[in-house]
This record gives sequence, structure tokens and C-alpha cells, in this order.
Amino acid sequence: MNQSTKPVSPPSHVQVKPTSGCNLRCRTCTLWHTDIESGPGSDPEARRLSDDELQKLIADCASWGVQRLEIADGEPFLRRGTPQFIQQAVSLGMNTMAISNGTLIDGTLAARLVRDGLSTLIVSLDGPGDLHDEIRGVKGTFARLSEAVRLINGEKKRAGLTAPILIFHTVVSRLNFRRLDEVLAITEELEGTVAAFRYLSQVPPETVTETNELLGGEYASPAHHYTAEEDLGIPVEQLPALGQELETLVRAGNRTPVQLALDPLLFDLARAGRHVERRFEGPGCPLVGDFLQISPRGMVHPCPMLTGCGLGSVRDHSVREIFEAPESQALIQRIQDNFPLPICPHCCYREK
Repeated sequence: MNQSTKPVSPPSHVQVKPTSGCNLRCRTCTLWHTDIESGPGSDPEARRLSDDELQKLIADCASWGVQRLEIADGEPFLRRGTPQFIQQAVSLGMNTMAISNGTLIDGTLAARLVRDGLSTLIVSLDGPGDLHDEIRGVKGTFARLSEAVRLINGEKKRAGLTAPILIFHTVVSRLNFRRLDEVLAITEELEGTVAAFRYLSQVPPETVTETNELLGGEYASPAHHYTAEEDLGIPVEQLPALGQELETLVRAGNRTPVQLALDPLLFDLARAGRHVERRFEGPGCPLVGDFLQISPRGMVHPCPMLTGCGLGSVRDHSVREIFEAPESQALIQRIQDNFPLPICPHCCYREK
């Protein structure tokens, strides 16, 4: 792999995916029944990075100067080694966060996450009780999530610590948009710091095709986990009701210590009264070039929406060598030159 002759700053944010597996059956995601990592007839667990390979990757990120490491989907705690990966990243000085559905966090794991210094835990919350379970596809999910959060809060209080910060993340769809104030109330009850609401992302197949034609390669994948099999967008005739729900949510937010993080697209939809695309302010994407995603099998992607063919595999080269290669930098520039790509309006990462 050729190396750039110009100095290239490392990305500040790297997302590592220990596994593509998930123990839930969410209606807003197809990751649980679509093997986006290995393809038909193959075993994703057999092809994923080993514990030693992942630990080397984390060490390489730290020595390279990466500031933030994110442990993300599928459900990362399905993999036994994930707590060790978090401990290693923290010990090497990286701000370390994890995204989880919360159902696998017991007392032992809660204590370890607090003790080892996880900075932020983002937990999925789609509604109160039965609604959360319905969307997540498994009964008892809300109860297990709630207990996990209480265990973490208990460990934080015993240790006199404020971390990990708890962020509750809600995917807003036609299934739950009338219950958002209840989600905020649950966040406050469970002592969360932030309640984040993002509108559902669904990627049509034609958008994938158009994006790949612009970039000149199969960079966007037709098996992206945002390609839900049912239309869960809010119907046009219900968008005025969305506006009313947002007003109620904002008023409730003014009375609570919980920080509200609201997707601007929600307000755009309510104001327009029709389906509109996400707006972008300023030139270029602030994420691409400052972010890398590493798949469970070690493929490096410059963008969370471009999960097709990657820049290279960490099994063959270091993550730094892959990122600094002229062909990688050329693709990053091509993405920026064509921003926003057809797939960009479906992205919910830009504001992270």
C-alpha cells in the first residue's frame, strides 16, 4: 500500500465494531437478520477480528493519536472481550464510549464499566414499557434496560463518580412519535444526562446505486442496516401532529435537568407538512476525514453510511497506513467534492 508524501492528521474519532450480532429484533433495523459483514453462506463470528487483533488495533489507534474510541453495533456486549477492549482504550488515554441496548449489563459488568472509566454510554430507548418492547422485538427489554441503568447509577454513586454519562437515544418513527414526552420523563427518572431524538433513517436501493455511481465503486452497501423492511416513516397526514408533539416535548424539556438533543429534521418535517430531506449547513462533511469505522472483520470505512467495499483491512495493514494511503485520501476528497452524496440525507452521525 503506497503512502502519502504529505503529512496527514489522524482522525479524532474511530468507531470499532466488535460484532455484527444482536440479541434483539428491532423493527427499525435489519442488522439482526442481515449479515452485512460476511455475505451469504459464511460465518460472521469465524471471520471477525480475534481478541488479539482487536487489541492491536486499539493500541495502534492510541499510539497514532486518536482521541475518541467508540464501541458500537451490533450489540457490543454480546462479545465477551468487549469490557477488556474498553479497559484497554481508557488505559491508553482515549475518551471511550459505548453504544448498547442495555439488556446484557448485569451488576458485575456495570461495576466494571464504572471502575474502568467508560466516559459515555449511549442506550437505546424507543418508548415506555410495552412500546419499547414492541419496537425492540423482545419482551422484557425495557425492564432489563431500566435495571442496567439503575445498576450503573448505583455504582457511580458508590464510587463518587459522574461517568459514564448516560445518553438515551430514541429513533423517532410512526411507531412512537406521539410518546416522546414519556421518553423524556423516563430519561429523567433513570437519571440520564441527555435525551437524544433522531428521525428514522431508511435508505432506498436507488440511493445506494446513485451514490456508488458518483463515487465510482461499490462503497455504499445495499445491505446497510438502515434499509428497514417496512416503511416506518411518519405519514404526511400525521406531520401536523408531530409538530404538536415537538412543542410538548420542548416545554417538558424546559422543566427538566435533562439535556434535549433534537434532530433538526423533525422540525423541518413538521414545518413543511411533507417529507423533506435533511439540510446541510456549510461546505463539506465534518465527519469524513475525521472519522473511521472498523467493521467486525477489520474493514476500514471512511463514513458510517459507506459500508460496502472499504479502504483496506487492518489484517493486511495498520489503520494508519490504510488511512494515509493516497488512494484513501483520494476517496475522502472525492466524497467531500460530491457532498452531499445521495445517501448523506439519511445519515444521523453528523451531529455526534
